[in-house]
Amino acid sequence: MRYARKPLVVDAIKLMSATTVNGMTGKPGDYLLTMPTGEMGFMAASMFEANFQPADMVSAVTENPAPDLAEETPQKTLMICLGCGAEVPPEEFERKTGMCVNCLKKQVSCHNCGRTVFQYEIIGTMCRKCMPKQPSM
Repeated sequence: MRYARKPLVVDAIKLMSATTVNGMTGKPGDYLLTMPTGEMGFMAASMFEANFQPADMVSAVTENPAPDLAEETPQKTLMICLGCGAEVPPEEFERKTGMCVNCLKKQVSCHNCGRTVFQYEIIGTMCRKCMPKQPSM
């Protein structure tokens, strides 16, 4: 699961000397933060600089929040045709041959007799008429 930090706009000043507010003491270089609720606190400079930047630089983030991932539509499965290389929906794909319906309707030549037949009539490289008959049992 992915998580993102909610946008939080605070007022902050960098301390030049040790300062005490509400019984807490900040060291020189720390930041004194005033939260939107009015609550005040200190944050180490390294943590503050890693997590905050001037509000005018993040306006695009707060104005255009990330889309809700739950609302994404599922991707439709597509098959790759071995004949033409096109991506086709499963209902237009013949699994036995690995080809799309359009490729199976193409006219091709039999490698054995040279006859022009539809692709779906070819088995291997020969048309059905050229295929040797199986002995009956």
